[in-house]
Amino acid sequence: MTLIQESEIIDIIFKQFTAGKESTDADIAITGSTQLVRDLGFSSVEFVVIFEKIQALRSERINFIDLIMPDRSTYVEDLSITQIFQFLNYSPTAQISKSHTDPYAEQRDVIQKDDIDLLNQAIRHQTYPQEKVNTSIQLCFLLSAPRSGSTLLRRMLGCHPDIYAPMELHLMSYLDFQQRYQELSDQDHKHLLEGTIVARQEVRGMKRSISAAVDQMYARDRRPVSQFFNEIDPHLKQKVLVDKTPTYAFSLSTLERIKQTFPQAKFIHLKRSPNAVIKSMIDSELGQLIRFQKTSGIHTNRFAEALWCLCEQNIRTSLHDVSDRAILINYESLVTDPEATMTQLHEFLGLTPSTQIDPYSNQTNFSKEQAGQFAGDLKTFLRKSIDPSVANEWKKFDSLQWLSPPTQDLLSVHN
Repeated sequence: MTLIQESEIIDIIFKQFTAGKESTDADIAITGSTQLVRDLGFSSVEFVVIFEKIQALRSERINFIDLIMPDRSTYVEDLSITQIFQFLNYSPTAQISKSHTDPYAEQRDVIQKDDIDLLNQAIRHQTYPQEKVNTSIQLCFLLSAPRSGSTLLRRMLGCHPDIYAPMELHLMSYLDFQQRYQELSDQDHKHLLEGTIVARQEVRGMKRSISAAVDQMYARDRRPVSQFFNEIDPHLKQKVLVDKTPTYAFSLSTLERIKQTFPQAKFIHLKRSPNAVIKSMIDSELGQLIRFQKTSGIHTNRFAEALWCLCEQNIRTSLHDVSDRAILINYESLVTDPEATMTQLHEFLGLTPSTQIDPYSNQTNFSKEQAGQFAGDLKTFLRKSIDPSVANEWKKFDSLQWLSPPTQDLLSVHN
């Protein structure tokens, strides 16, 4: 194990802090006691960028989850440079106090069917133009509720030499590229535009600036979002393209559009225990980033469970008549028995099963994925391996043991 000096951490953090700043704005003394949030104003994304750069100094991966989420519930509010140094070189959790309370007890209320209806009514369900797109590659849409582990599964799929699994594309919810740009170009959502830019870079060998200009041209010309699939189809070397965009499951009309537009597409339905999804949504404060959480009028304590129910209902309804082209995968099986689960998926996609399934040991396929421009779960940059213990982390908290009647009803119905 390579020891990392505190001075090396300070140098990384200083460069991150001064990036893009005028020299007068960056005039600050950074020491071991400097706090990343209080003193430097770093965001969660900048935390991950720093951890990535620290990771590059080590010859082994580091499980930064132990540092920023030691009790597997709430994230730490701040970190000093000395705390990071001690975590890396000495006792991993000695410097971070652990909470023995249940942080979810005051953040959950029982939901009713009306809460699910409130969310559904707040979501825009568009009428899309009728079109059919036939590609030479096999398209596969990975469908799930948010925080179901789809980022991990996408990256595991992408380890197969015949599968291209880019970052979230965020295409099929929009009428055209112009609407997509208008709705995702604000400060909170602009990173969701990165998927097509990075994918085009990788598939067509373009510079980032040129790929971004193509997206801008498509927006200016109001090109249909299906243009992207037509564009990269002749250039893709792999046999399968996976589009993993959890927001597709918000609207049944979007899922129906995908089936109509791509009549040969296959579908992976990734389902995770709703108890775990609720925990992850609360941990990540996901509701603050989703516009319809506020406009729906639903109480924040009911949002996570209601959203899981809505997505699960939509996916089941849409896939009912294409069951021959769909497969159900449980997240818990994915992390506890990854070899068998991935073999099942490879065969479903018509591919020879591969032993290359671990994205933490196979980084080459994800070289262009950077935390600052990432659409997906940032925790993928913080773990060091596929961790089976995450399947049951929610069981440590009493307030996550129960589920509301609509959720229980969904679980009782066989998919």
